[in-house]
Amino acid sequence: MDKTWLSVMEYGFQKEPKIRRFMYSMVMVLLYFFGVGIPFALGYMMKITRRIANGKNIDQPPNYRPIKPLVKDGLVVGFYITILLAIPSIGVTVTDHIVTSYVSFGSLNPTEIAVINGVAAGLLVAFVCGTYLLPVTICAVAVNNEWASGLDFSYLGQIIYSKSYLKMYLKFVMISMLMGVLVWIGVTLIVTIPLALVLWFIYISTIGQLFGYYAMEIKQKDLGN
Repeated sequence: MDKTWLSVMEYGFQKEPKIRRFMYSMVMVLLYFFGVGIPFALGYMMKITRRIANGKNIDQPPNYRPIKPLVKDGLVVGFYITILLAIPSIGVTVTDHIVTSYVSFGSLNPTEIAVINGVAAGLLVAFVCGTYLLPVTICAVAVNNEWASGLDFSYLGQIIYSKSYLKMYLKFVMISMLMGVLVWIGVTLIVTIPLALVLWFIYISTIGQLFGYYAMEIKQKDLGN
């Protein structure tokens, strides 16, 4: 992204009238935390990605309307997050709980503990691999406008081994970790929850831009299906 980090973080609010834009953004994030707006928020992130990939909305974010396509795209993004991140993460938590709970009762022998720990390690590796694959699946869907593009491994293989993708992925990880810590602190302190909501919206719009510019690069290299 040929932008300053300040302009990147302000991007989500750069649309008139700004007060109304700010209120819409806060409502969207609140709905996200209540679970109702998760597809909506993820869909908006995808809309930013797709629009920038097409060379549009470079300086100002797109509108929230119409809502139906946002929800549809959000469900697609949610599907990939579930497969790549949620299932392995939940699996690690469940296996750790099993070991912690049953070892104290002496219900598991060493072989069973080793097997469960092996499964947990495998799931952890799957989670790490999932974080690496998530950005490229979103970019693939944005470029090709087909939800199944994220499952085309022969196509994804043309992208994930490049240095440019590795650089983009590292930016994604660093931004995610930083924002995750800041939002967690904001929510924990209670009084700074409004700030945490603002940071979360900034995260959504920032990641949308990051993916969008990389998807634009994919299109310029004519890697679309």
